Amino acid sequence: RTYADGADLRLAACRKCVSEQAVIAYALRAAVSNLADHRAGASRERSEFRSEFMDAESSHYMLFKKFEARLSWSGESVEGERESGTQSTIGPTSGIKSDSLGNIPLHPSLVSAARSAGRVMESLLDAVPLERERAWAGKCQSARERLATSFQELDSAFASALGTSVSWNDEVQGDLNCEEAIKSLFAEVEEVGVRIRNAQAERLAILTSNHTKATMIVSTAIKNELDSERSLAANSAFPDLEVLAKSSSNIIPSMESDDFILAELSKRVADAKTEAMKRMRLRLRKISISQSAIARANSSVTVLRHALMQHKTDMEHLEHVVQLPASYRDFIAEIRRRRAYCVAFVSNAAAMLEQLNRMRADEVKLREKFLRGSGRHLMPAFFEIFAPTLATSPPFFSPQLPDMVELDSLPDVGDEFSRTSLFSFGNTGSGNENAAANSASTLTDCPSMQHAPSSSKNDMEVENASDFPEEPKNNENDDEAPHLIVSADDNSAHSDVMMNAVYQEESAARMAENRANHAVLAYENATLRQALERAGGQFPPSYLEQKRIDTKQILSEESQKVSTLEAELIALKAELQKSQKEADELKKIQSEYNMKSITTTTRNDKISHTSFNVGDVGLFMPTGRGKEGKRIYLAFHTSCPHRYLSYDSVEGAPDYVLGRIIYQEERIAGVVGTDANPYGLHAGTKFWVLTVETLKKG
Repeated sequence: RTYADGADLRLAACRKCVSEQAVIAYALRAAVSNLADHRAGASRERSEFRSEFMDAESSHYMLFKKFEARLSWSGESVEGERESGTQSTIGPTSGIKSDSLGNIPLHPSLVSAARSAGRVMESLLDAVPLERERAWAGKCQSARERLATSFQELDSAFASALGTSVSWNDEVQGDLNCEEAIKSLFAEVEEVGVRIRNAQAERLAILTSNHTKATMIVSTAIKNELDSERSLAANSAFPDLEVLAKSSSNIIPSMESDDFILAELSKRVADAKTEAMKRMRLRLRKISISQSAIARANSSVTVLRHALMQHKTDMEHLEHVVQLPASYRDFIAEIRRRRAYCVAFVSNAAAMLEQLNRMRADEVKLREKFLRGSGRHLMPAFFEIFAPTLATSPPFFSPQLPDMVELDSLPDVGDEFSRTSLFSFGNTGSGNENAAANSASTLTDCPSMQHAPSSSKNDMEVENASDFPEEPKNNENDDEAPHLIVSADDNSAHSDVMMNAVYQEESAARMAENRANHAVLAYENATLRQALERAGGQFPPSYLEQKRIDTKQILSEESQKVSTLEAELIALKAELQKSQKEADELKKIQSEYNMKSITTTTRNDKISHTSFNVGDVGLFMPTGRGKEGKRIYLAFHTSCPHRYLSYDSVEGAPDYVLGRIIYQEERIAGVVGTDANPYGLHAGTKFWVLTVETLKKG
């Protein structure tokens, strides 16, 4: 029984120990999976930051290279221009022959502006603070080197934290081998342990049974009271006991050997558990160290990424120098556009004032016409009570527009694409475009309206108008009413006087409007050119030249196509003529054949009325009017209705038509009133149109 109970206990202990090892394996697998996720995230973060850093490093390298090229001095071409006294301007159509800013001369107007400010600037390089830019470039270069060193350290940290794929695979393979060992040990426990436990239980049952039998045999033998009988029963019990002893002689050694086997299995299971726990402790420590290293590397990536972003921001200042030529071109275009805007604004304001002055002049004329006409018969009450302003002139409109100071402050870089001044149109004797600019400062200095009183109190006061009217200047009669066109007294017979002068507005208004339109077009042109340059399109002159070349090539290809098509057309015409001749010959042959068939066919000169076939003679009688007032002729018939004579076989309006049928066409009547039903039949009715050779009509 000890061996049997021991087998049960050992089997339960082995099962528990194996299950604990399985739990350890599952926990280790979860930890490894978590570490794998951390490694995958760290590897992704490493590759993303590496790509970002390498892109930034490449762009910064090219930026430093271009920066040095921009600030390098190669002034042969510039000095040659200085010696020859010529200086080119950079604009939308001019290119940069060298990377150096010293080879890009400034516009003469900018050079003059710099001299006026007490500085000498003749090229873009002169506009750059070299010492400050180079000092800043040195700082950026040092920061770039520090970033590169930090990146190398970070990459090494990532390599150490992530490890190699070989070590990672070895560790994973070790974990898998441990799991397989646990599975194998579990299978062995279930197979060997269960077998031994069952065998021990069976042996225990046999021993218990034999013990019971032996006890019964002995008790039976000792029940006899007589010694002789007792000795005989004992002698007879010995064989049975000997049989039982022999049958149980191998049970105890077997139980001892199985118990030893089960003990060895228990020991191996316990040792495996101890090794699994030791290995798990080591693996968890490595996993913890790896996760800590990965966390430190990720935090370093965050710090280094912020440093890289700051470095990019610092490098943008160097990019200003690299992009200075393109910015200078855009600057010239922007100055031209702004000047065009200022001039367009001034010109439109002047045109608006001209239009308002013209409206006021027309109003003055209309008021004068009224006052000199029916208005002179009005009584004083109309001027004094009903409409006190009836005899006054319309109010002046003289807005105080702000001076276009910006136009005077912007440098005059000219217009590279126009050979004449934008505003020379309408300005005689002056081709300077500054004439339009000067109008900005003189726009509000318009001549004032002068009012000369007449020699009589009863005469109306008149006003001399100029192109830009202004409110009357203050004089001694500031408190008087607005200037009168007509002054009327009760008994005045001289209540109207013609105005001494009228506006000379027609030519001035047209000139102002033309100047305004021209200025607006120039402004829109400058805006469109600037947008084209920003979009990366070709500059207009080169674009037009390329367009001419493309057009010539297209015209050449089209001419070749036309020549080919003409040759094909001639060939098709020849084939068509040949086909027409063949068709005519076929028609002629067909006509001759029809005539022969008609003549050879036995003619029936009797009038048909029961059936109508080609060759029969029919009598057609008028039955009414059809479309366009033409008479409708129906064949005389017997039970053969709806045979109508074709309009082509009738000339005039005869009372009857006798003709031989040469063709008949079967049709179905459509909707009443349409061409598909010319005879007013019910829709769907079948009818025939007969073409005849007229034999007689009357």
